[in-house]
Amino acid sequence: MTPVPEAVPGSGTGPDTEVSWTVARDKAFTDIVARGSALATAAADHTVKADVRGLRPATGYWFRFSAGGTDSPPPAPAPPRPPTPP
Repeated sequence: MTPVPEAVPGSGTGPDTEVSWTVARDKAFTDIVARGSALATAAADHTVKADVRGLRPATGYWFRFSAGGTDSPPPAPAPPRPPTPP
């Protein structure tokens, strides 16, 4: 995310920004299964990592990020991953 135009990748500038993330079973985000937030800092190039736990294997999910009152457009659903063999 770019909180201000000057905060281009690698610049190390720009304010820290709270970024929320949401994971749902449907594109309309009516069946939310996880949510959280992280601080996007200039030191981390305004990137965040969502460590989502408790998702079911072999299940597709939709995800989006929100910051500054704006939601990212939902991408195609995250593809289900095959279960890991024991």
